[in-house]
Amino acid sequence: MRRHLPLLALCACHAVEKGSAPDLTGAQSAVLVALGAQEQAIGVPAGEDGLHLPAIVQRSDLELWALTFSCPLDRTGLPAGAIPIGSTAADVGFELPPLATYATTLAKDGPVAWSAAEPDEALQSALDRMPAVDVCTTAGRFGPPKRVILPNPDTEVYAFTVRTDPDHVVVAAQSGNLYRIARDGSVEKRTLETVQPFVAAFVRDDGTTYAVDRAGQTYIGSFDEGFEVLSATASVAAGADSGQLVGPRSNDDGPFELFLVASGNQRSFSRFDGDRWTLLASRSGNGDPIISAAWVGPGEAIAFDVERDADITRYKNGAVSSENIEGRGAVTSVLQHPRYGTVATVATGRFGLQGLVFIYSDGAWREQYEVQGYPVASAAVGPAIWVTRVVGFNPPASFASFWDEARGVCGEVDDNDDVILVDGYNRDLVAIDEQTYVLVNQIDFFGTFFADVLELEAPFVSCNE
Repeated sequence: MRRHLPLLALCACHAVEKGSAPDLTGAQSAVLVALGAQEQAIGVPAGEDGLHLPAIVQRSDLELWALTFSCPLDRTGLPAGAIPIGSTAADVGFELPPLATYATTLAKDGPVAWSAAEPDEALQSALDRMPAVDVCTTAGRFGPPKRVILPNPDTEVYAFTVRTDPDHVVVAAQSGNLYRIARDGSVEKRTLETVQPFVAAFVRDDGTTYAVDRAGQTYIGSFDEGFEVLSATASVAAGADSGQLVGPRSNDDGPFELFLVASGNQRSFSRFDGDRWTLLASRSGNGDPIISAAWVGPGEAIAFDVERDADITRYKNGAVSSENIEGRGAVTSVLQHPRYGTVATVATGRFGLQGLVFIYSDGAWREQYEVQGYPVASAAVGPAIWVTRVVGFNPPASFASFWDEARGVCGEVDDNDDVILVDGYNRDLVAIDEQTYVLVNQIDFFGTFFADVLELEAPFVSCNE
C-alpha cells in the first residue's frame, strides 16, 4: 500500500529566507494548508514560548498557505495536528476570518519565501471541506445578579423592556406604569399621561422614541420629556397587551420605517412608513406573550408566528412571504445580530425543552447551536447571541431556587456559576452595553415581577476582532 509522507514536520529540511517568514505578531495559533496533487492541513497551537511554524518537508511541487489567528487554536474550531480535508463541503465548515494570510510556492529545491496574500478559490474550497469541531470563538461569564424587585410586584403584568440611554432601561407594565432601571440596580417608577398604556416602544440612537399604545395610537417623544401623538390613525395593534417595535436606529441605516409585532386577541405584524400603518400578516391570538420581530435592513423585516401556517413571515421591498423551518419544532424568537445576521431560535424535543439556534444564510435557515431548554434569543450586542431559556415548570422549593442560564451562540456561561436568578414564561434580556444586561422576568406561579442587572465578570474573548 502506498504511504503518503507528511508535508509538515518539525525538522529543518528547507531553509527559510531571512525576512520572508510570516509575521506572527499577535498570533496565538496558525493553520497550514498544502494544496496540490495531495491536500493536507495542520493546526499549529502556540507553545509556552509563543507560536512557531513547523519546518517544511515536501516531496513534490505544491502551494502552501499559512493562516494566523489572534486566539488559541481551540477557539478557531480546528484541532491541533492533522486536519482532514474532505471531498465535499463539511456540515459545519471552517468560517473564521484569519488575522493574516500568507502564501508560498514550494519547488523541489530552494528556499521557502512567504508573502502576504488574499485567499483564493482553491484555498477557500479546502477550508469549506475542513470540518470545524466547534465554531464558537467567544466566551463570557456573568457575575452575581443585582436583584431589582419592582414596586407592586404581585399585581403588575409585564409588557416590554427597552434600552433608553447608555445607563438605563425602561420596563413597562400593562397597567401603564413604567420602571426606569439603572445599571447600579436602582429603580424609579414613572407614569405617562397617555390615553392607554404603551404596548411597545423603540428608541433610536439619538434618543428619539416611538411608541404604540393599547388603543393603537402612535407617539413620538422620550421617556424623560414625554410624548405627543404622531399619528391618530389606529394601528392594527389596537387591543394588544404587548408588542415589539423594530426599525433603523439612525438615518444612516436607511429610510425611516417601523415594524410592529403585537399580541392580544390578535397576533399581527405591521409596518409604519411615517404616515400610516400597513397590515402585513395576522392571525387570531390567545394572549401568548412570546413575540419577536427583527429589522433586517432597509425595506426588510421578519416576525414569527403571525401566520397560521408559517414559522417566519418576511417583508422585503413591499412583498410579504412565508418561510418554514421544516421538521424542527416551534420558532420562539428572531433577532438581527451585527455579526451573525438574522437569527431564529426553535424549541423542539419533549415539551419543547430543547433549543436550537438557526442563522439565515444564502436563502436558508442553518442550524448552528443547541441549548437545553425552551430558548429565546433576546440580546444581540457584543460578539455573542445570548439565549435565555426556561428550564422547566416544577414548583420551586423557594423563590430563590429559580435559576437559569444564558448562553451565547458563540461561547457560553459557565454552568457551575449561578448566573441568573430567573425562570418562568415572560422574559426579556436587554443589553445596556456589551458588559451590562438587564433581564426582566415574571414568575407565572406567583405573578412576582422583578429584574436582574447582570455584569459580565469574565469578558468576551473574540478572535481576530
